[in-house]
Amino acid sequence: MYRCLGEDENGKPCGAEGPVCDDFETAQRWPFDHIESKQEHRSYVHAAVPQSGPTPSPEPLGAVRHGRTP
Repeated sequence: MYRCLGEDENGKPCGAEGPVCDDFETAQRWPFDHIESKQEHRSYVHAAVPQSGPTPSPEPLGAVRHGRTP
């Protein structure tokens, strides 16, 4: 994902973000599309978005931990 670091005429950050996608070429295209409408916005940062993995299931009630009951 790319994020725009440009500012408006009042100094307020733009903060617009491109899509989160698996295809890096698609993600790279977004700043060029954004600059077509905001020509003064010429600074961008690439932010890596981690893939979410499986969520561990909660421990059952009354589970034994380290040889003791809670």
